Amino acid sequence: MSKSTRQVDSLPHEASHEKKAVALGSVLTSAFLTALKLIIGLATGSLSVLAQAADNGLDLVTTLTTYFAVRVAERPADADHPYGHGKVESLSALAETGLLVLTCLGIGYQAVRRLLTGSEGVRYAEVAVGVMVLSIGIDLVRTAMLHRTARRHHSQALAADALNFTGDILSSGLVIAGLFFARAGIPWADPTAALLVAGVVLTGALRLARQAVDVLLDREPQGLAERACEIVAAVSGVVACQALRARRVGAKTFVEVTIGVDRAAGVETAHNVASAVETALQSHLTPVDVVVRVEPTARPDETPHERVALLAQRHGTPVHQVFIHEGPDGLTVDLHCEVEGDLPLRAAHDLASALEERILQAMPGVARVVTHIEPRRTSVASSGEDPQMRRRAEAAVQEALQQVDGVAECHRIEVNRSSGHYVLSLHCEVDGRTPVEEAHRIASELEAAVRQRLPQVQRVVVHTEPA
Repeated sequence: MSKSTRQVDSLPHEASHEKKAVALGSVLTSAFLTALKLIIGLATGSLSVLAQAADNGLDLVTTLTTYFAVRVAERPADADHPYGHGKVESLSALAETGLLVLTCLGIGYQAVRRLLTGSEGVRYAEVAVGVMVLSIGIDLVRTAMLHRTARRHHSQALAADALNFTGDILSSGLVIAGLFFARAGIPWADPTAALLVAGVVLTGALRLARQAVDVLLDREPQGLAERACEIVAAVSGVVACQALRARRVGAKTFVEVTIGVDRAAGVETAHNVASAVETALQSHLTPVDVVVRVEPTARPDETPHERVALLAQRHGTPVHQVFIHEGPDGLTVDLHCEVEGDLPLRAAHDLASALEERILQAMPGVARVVTHIEPRRTSVASSGEDPQMRRRAEAAVQEALQQVDGVAECHRIEVNRSSGHYVLSLHCEVDGRTPVEEAHRIASELEAAVRQRLPQVQRVVVHTEPA
């Protein structure tokens, strides 16, 4: 394994370790603050400090839930959980926001009660203020760490903790303000501020609960599908991006997409395009799990010749020399189709007729299809030396050159004999600036001229090359 591979593999482990360490630190901090505020609240007789102790006790429960949720969420996928355990974090976040709602309602109840009954005296207010200032300092550090880790690793459970401790900072400030205003003879300021803080925390809790529910219900994150589809469409070889679905489970994104690939492309090409789509998504949406399905799709610029060849391939009948021309009532397709040489003519005719019908149905603009049936040559021709026939072929080629214009020279003249028939092949040089269509006409004229002089040669193959 290379060094770079080891570095990539270590990233998920480092993320898991950081999330667990931050969650465990939050648990220990909550336990410390709960014990400290409980002691100070009992010593000073401050209900607000005791309420803070209760709030921190609730924090202790929720941070323990978060810690164990993070540990469970980082477990790898298994047979019973093929998509992993990431949704445990969403469940934890949902449960924690429920507790936050209860806490906010409790704060609101206490605030209303104090507005109606008035505040009670507090002993050693300075000590209580000092403890609350210490609590604010600890919560500021803890909240910053939780926010940073939650954003880096997309952890909803840690984000819920960060929101909770943000509310604790506000409520700690409320307690301090209440202590000062109470000593200044303004008892209603403390419960009024408490109601405001409870409303802010309640709004954030409900927003976080909605996010957790969206993940649990596999709601597609806003804009994620559009971005993923743009990435897929930009991959070379993708004709269409269809049926793309995306969701998030914990920190991981899952994408399922169906891509259209040129239907004339082979299986290997389609596989390469699918692999390129996976690589593109993984490079832009890390960490991501990608499933790509491939559908054969017609290219927008697909030519009629390509359609005919594809239809013949699906029909299982090789074709060549496909000509398509415009007639008075539509397109006419002329082609040569190959069948087994020992096949009866009636069966061969039925195959050709079926191919003609298939082309007519698949290509509405075609008015008629004309097929030329010829035997398929599947065996390899065996060469047999015939010096006399070779000399005659060379002489026939030289004579044909006098008849055909545009050929500079002929070489590599070969004569093979197979199943009692001669096959002659040769290379002819034509001006390299000659258009392909004109070069093909010259080669065809040369073939006809040679066959006219050698009737016993069944086939003449001319390879043109630039002079």
